[in-house]
Amino acid sequence: MLTERESAAFLKRQGNAVSNALLWAGLHEACYFYAIPNRNKFWQSKEDQGQQKGTRVYDTTAIEATKTFVSKLHTAMTPPQTQWGYMQVDKNWAKNNPESLYEAQSILDDYMRNLFDYIHQSNFDVVINECYFDSAVGTACLVANSYTDKQPLLFTSIPMDKLAIEEAMTGRIESWYRSWEAVKINEINVRWPKAVVPDHMLQSSIDDPCATVAKINEGVMFMPSNPEKPYMYVVMANDEELYSEAFKVNPGIVWRFQKTNSDIFGRGPIMDALPSIISLNELARVELAAANLNTFKPYMAFSDAVFNPHTFVMQPMSIIPIAPLSNQGQPPLIPLPDSSAPQFSQLTISDLRMQVKELLFAQSPLQTDSVQPLSATESMIAQQELAAKIGPLFSRLQQEFLFPLLERCAYILETMGILPKPKIKGAKLSFQYKSPLALAKNQEQIARISQYVQIIQGTLGAEEAKLYINSSKYPWMLANLMQLDPDFLNTPEDVARVAQQMQDQMEAQQAQAQQQQQQQPGG
Repeated sequence: MLTERESAAFLKRQGNAVSNALLWAGLHEACYFYAIPNRNKFWQSKEDQGQQKGTRVYDTTAIEATKTFVSKLHTAMTPPQTQWGYMQVDKNWAKNNPESLYEAQSILDDYMRNLFDYIHQSNFDVVINECYFDSAVGTACLVANSYTDKQPLLFTSIPMDKLAIEEAMTGRIESWYRSWEAVKINEINVRWPKAVVPDHMLQSSIDDPCATVAKINEGVMFMPSNPEKPYMYVVMANDEELYSEAFKVNPGIVWRFQKTNSDIFGRGPIMDALPSIISLNELARVELAAANLNTFKPYMAFSDAVFNPHTFVMQPMSIIPIAPLSNQGQPPLIPLPDSSAPQFSQLTISDLRMQVKELLFAQSPLQTDSVQPLSATESMIAQQELAAKIGPLFSRLQQEFLFPLLERCAYILETMGILPKPKIKGAKLSFQYKSPLALAKNQEQIARISQYVQIIQGTLGAEEAKLYINSSKYPWMLANLMQLDPDFLNTPEDVARVAQQMQDQMEAQQAQAQQQQQQQPGG
């Protein structure tokens, strides 16, 4: 239970965070309005669902490009049903204990396989896609909580319109808050099993099974004064506490695509493309209005005793009675001239569409006109292109999202007693990341290594080049960069044993050949 002072601090900090979030609401709403209209929930209550969105979006280039970017990011960073993380010991321990390294790594690999089995059995692969849409705007939040023994992990994406955050002095988002609207009282313990519902709420639920709580506040206060468990997780219904617990690992993972020093929320590619998106939408609107005017043209008409434009109705197959052409040879009914320049408009629209696709990383370096699926080489080229474009931002995504996510999942499973975290005596363990995007960046290092080997061999010769290259570690280093499964490779000990057997066999054959040569007549 929170003390009265802690409850007041939670409400005050949440209020300050919400005030800061409102400063960004207009910009966020504009991004969702043009690029992700179906996720635009700003200024709308829960009862307003089912509305048609995007009715004033006249060009859907940004919507399509955003979906392409999210699909690329999802596949490149956390591909579904794929193990994109692993664990390893520190280099000092590995250097001092080479004989135990393979056994230790095998234990860690088995642990990570089990960890990702639980992750993929949960709703992670579904929910994370929602987070990537928010990340395209700039900021995303994923909450990982314990659920049941059959499904230990439960993930929730916090939409941008409900999210308020605080940035700590470390530069990371350590405190976050959200609000729930119209939550059914009898479902509170489904979401928060340890919540203690007040008696008056329980009575309301008994009287009316559909009774709801108008607003529930959920969030985490970062309290560094408690270094063992600095993350205070709080759930409050209005001003009444339902549940609170201190955690060693933050239940919510908040990450930004990119940011500046003075900003709290991040700025994603949609924000970068927003000026072009707005210009494109306005140009498409004007062109549509001009096309409408040219298709259904108004007419100028002379009024005389025969033709009355006030009573005449324009319709197909109608006969227009006119007087003899007495008005300087002009007919009484004249259409307005065309009001648009199609060639200029098409060139401008094409240029803006190209800008939007480039800023949203939706352009592909490969030709996609063919119906044939991409080959492995073509897919690798596409991943390398994406890695080259967002490479500088990749470190932020790793530090703020991927590593905290693995740490949180491991913490939940260990706390529930389902999957204890392995311990290697004297070794420091750390999570590492591998995915198509990381593999694409590793290809650059492999290319540099290969180039170095070729230059050394071309300069000094193949035999002398062996003096400068550690061939005993070269195959395993390449396998690690190429993210091959260690079970696919023989261990260094097995390789050394087989190499020794081959050398012994060769020496035995040579000795046997010499003996036969000596036994021959005249030998």
